[in-house]
Amino acid sequence: MTGLVLLAALKTLTVLGAEGSFSEEISRPEAEVLERADRILAAQNTRRAKWDRYLGLMGQRESRLSLASVRYCVAAGRKVYSFTVYGRLFVDGRFVRDDEIEDVLALERIFRAFLSRSQWKGDSLRKIDSESMALRGFEDERFERLDAPIGRIVAEFNGKRAEGVHELSPRLFKSFVVELAYWRDGAFSEDEMRGELARLTAAGMRPDGGGFNGWTAAIHSAHGADFAERVVSRADNPEVFVPVVVWKETAK
Repeated sequence: MTGLVLLAALKTLTVLGAEGSFSEEISRPEAEVLERADRILAAQNTRRAKWDRYLGLMGQRESRLSLASVRYCVAAGRKVYSFTVYGRLFVDGRFVRDDEIEDVLALERIFRAFLSRSQWKGDSLRKIDSESMALRGFEDERFERLDAPIGRIVAEFNGKRAEGVHELSPRLFKSFVVELAYWRDGAFSEDEMRGELARLTAAGMRPDGGGFNGWTAAIHSAHGADFAERVVSRADNPEVFVPVVVWKETAK
């Protein structure tokens, strides 16, 4: 982890960084949000552990949120809260209940507001937008360094694709590569990704020669329904962590 560290000591938050420091008192309501957030994080860890045990019984394992996304830490007494490069609490939202979400959002607002009043003003926070290939939870360097070659491969493919074959989204193809990389225990070279795209395109073609069934159908045909559902959901909702699920003997 690199970057700033936030310390909440009683009623004061202090930002420490290479550029200097920034301190500010927090209100009692803000301190109460921190206390509730601590209980929420403890509860979600318990739910996560139960889910892991269930997956184990099924012979499966999930990928975890990438620690590479952590950019800031907030320490309140002996409690530590991690925040990502997007200014979001480092937590798997699947294990946060609906009645707990508002407190998580409140903590994120406190964090971002505090950062905006510091000399750094939150300029280093990243965004997931339509131009980005970012996928929450997969910020590892081995995946981020694929953005440039994936961009080239998809642009070339879209420019030369056969009539009737749908345009391919770079983010969808990255989500596919991420999923496949866990099954293969590794990332891909550019040539390997081109080969996977050719096989995927062939899987989407109708047997009667009547055209292309679409990318969701192509992924389904090549790798199964569950695989396809995760790939598409991750690409359609890049700010939501959609883990890879593999059989335990395959997971690394």
